[in-house]
Amino acid sequence: MRIPLYTAQSRATSEAPGRSITARKNVQLAAQTELAKASPFSAFADEVGEYAKERYKTVRNNLLAEADIAAEEALFKLRNDLEKTRDYNNILDGDNPRWMSGSNAVKEEIRKKVGKDNYSQNYFNTRFSQLELKHRFQLRNQVDRQIQIASGNNFSTKLVQGERQLSDYTLDAYDRARITSDIKIFTNGYVSQTGASTTKVNETIKAMELGATRNALTKFIADQRGSEITTLTAIRNAIRDGRKGELLDTNPMTGEGDSLAARGLEGGEELYKRLTQLDDDDLASVIKTSATDIAAIYGPGFEEKAKKSQQTSLKTLLTSQTDDLLSQMEMQGQVDSQAVSNLLRSMDDVIAKDPSVSESFKNKRNELQLVSTVAATVRTADIDDLNRVIQDMEEGTPTFGGAGLDTEAEQAANKFLKSRRNKMITALKNDALQWGRENGVIEEPVENLFDEEGNFDPNLVALRNVNAVTVEEHYNLSEPQYLTKNEVDSFKRIIKKKDLNPNTKLAFVANFQKAWGGAAAAVFTQMGEKDGHDMAALGSLVNAGKNDAALAIMKGMEEFDAGLKLPSTDGMTSPEEVFTAFITDDDGQNIFGRMDPNDLAAMFTLAKAHYKGRGIMEYDEDLFLESLNTVVGAEGDRGGIREVRGQKTLLPPEMTPDEVENFLDNLSTDIVNAMNMIAGENPDNPDFKLSEELIFDIRNRNDDYVLKYFNADEYYIMDESRNGIVRYPSGDPFIINLYKMQLEFPNAFTEEVKRGFFTGRIKE
Repeated sequence: MRIPLYTAQSRATSEAPGRSITARKNVQLAAQTELAKASPFSAFADEVGEYAKERYKTVRNNLLAEADIAAEEALFKLRNDLEKTRDYNNILDGDNPRWMSGSNAVKEEIRKKVGKDNYSQNYFNTRFSQLELKHRFQLRNQVDRQIQIASGNNFSTKLVQGERQLSDYTLDAYDRARITSDIKIFTNGYVSQTGASTTKVNETIKAMELGATRNALTKFIADQRGSEITTLTAIRNAIRDGRKGELLDTNPMTGEGDSLAARGLEGGEELYKRLTQLDDDDLASVIKTSATDIAAIYGPGFEEKAKKSQQTSLKTLLTSQTDDLLSQMEMQGQVDSQAVSNLLRSMDDVIAKDPSVSESFKNKRNELQLVSTVAATVRTADIDDLNRVIQDMEEGTPTFGGAGLDTEAEQAANKFLKSRRNKMITALKNDALQWGRENGVIEEPVENLFDEEGNFDPNLVALRNVNAVTVEEHYNLSEPQYLTKNEVDSFKRIIKKKDLNPNTKLAFVANFQKAWGGAAAAVFTQMGEKDGHDMAALGSLVNAGKNDAALAIMKGMEEFDAGLKLPSTDGMTSPEEVFTAFITDDDGQNIFGRMDPNDLAAMFTLAKAHYKGRGIMEYDEDLFLESLNTVVGAEGDRGGIREVRGQKTLLPPEMTPDEVENFLDNLSTDIVNAMNMIAGENPDNPDFKLSEELIFDIRNRNDDYVLKYFNADEYYIMDESRNGIVRYPSGDPFIINLYKMQLEFPNAFTEEVKRGFFTGRIKE
């Protein structure tokens, strides 16, 4: 809730990431449209009357609205056209990015059609910048995605080429090092370009090298026609003896040693060296998955019998492993690429050695290839992407049969895609964060948001905010989901616990509000609260030190939930009418004009709950007004809505009207410069200076310059005599953060009015 009360003691966490309010960067955009209503058009009124003024404003606004629509359509078309190009390198990057030149051309063309006055030009420039930034970010996502896909394909192709080269069992150490060095140089560029995990990339390269070693072993054994099993046995024995320290190469000087040729391994010397360099686990894996491994149990002299038995056993084993992998993909949507590659290679070897192998085995092989390819492709896909893949699949895959789903592999892949779509729809509704984590959209370990002391970790909460928005945008959700389903269930058990101590519950709610800031209302809503804005506002009260008021509000909420109502008004001014008068200034304007309507409604709800929670048995409009002031921070003569320079004004908590008036009466160049420095502006920048004459007028013409609420602890000054807003030469509204100024210039709030004489900085 953005009632300004709630910033006093929780300012460090009162805003969600991406929603910080400053006195400079966000003010112009946020305030320009709202506050420009006060800009004078007195010249028109004097000359042609009120009708002419309104007609001019209508024509101007119509032109701006037409320009807004035209810009949206033109930028959408430009983005759509650029998304279809395959030349991604010069869309957003390079010396002359196509997006920037195109959008600038659109801007210049449309700007000719709006008014030439400063307001129209400034409004159009601001609005066009918003639209351009929105479409550029959307285009950036598509470009990055295509680059990632292209880079991944290139990386995969490079590894396939490397595996094919390294599968030559005659390669010596020098040649292998040359090939792997080339792969690693290419990989470094891939990691730099895509941000891929170096650890995972290195694991993939290692798996490729092991696969190549296995291929080399299989080829060497296959080349030993008629003695495949004895060759495999000889390799095993040679490695065993070598690891015992026995010499396997005859020393020409001493004649010591046992040559590999004598063991039937002539031509396999380099392969032997490669195998001996593997650790025990990798060596066992390579030998075990060799196409002739099972035949080793039969020993020398039983080659033919072993071959037949081997093929039967191997086909059964491979079919079983394939079914396991397919089930894993179905349940998790993830693909173990190395396991798939190993299986496909082994199945291809079986088919190559026995072309008459059953059609069911071939179909199972094709199913594994197609489903794994599809699963890897759609892992991060959204619903629209998935629907397009399903449509393409139903039209037929060129590699497998003809048109339509005419093969078992295509039918299996289509079934997989539809099953995944159903799972995605359910998951995005109930647990979008977890789905995004499991499918590579975000990498956050979603299991924990707390530090070692059990409090919300602000860094983890900030990351969660970012990831929630990332998942929302990636899957085009209606709103972010900030919590996982498990978290929602856990937190609901706490907040809904009937016997929970009220102070404990309030502390829980306050911690949530403090941690999540501007996103707190959405978090509470996701937890099942009827109106998350009410709970966020309640937490803000606790964080502002208003625990007694919060306890009364919570008691009132519980009584409302039980069906109780406020006492009858009996013809007196209703709570709604009291509230309307409370938030309306002397000019009939809403004091909280910029406040989110949901937060304004929460203010009214909390006031009613506070009144009910006080245990007052009869309705009294003055007492209800007290509840309203309590909700907005009034305590004694401080905070709440008070008169400042004759105007109803919402004060920050713990400030009196006299203190605020003293500050305005003591305004100085030093104070203005300090405000600019806090806002990140150079105090010497002439665009953000106020003239001495204007500062003098603000100090001394009390009836003309009044304070208006803007947001949180921030205010602007209205020149009542000119019906205009005090602005910098830049056009930005002159925004004052009273809380920060009180910390920086405490004496300016307590010193008696010095009229035109206060000029120096009086910091204690």
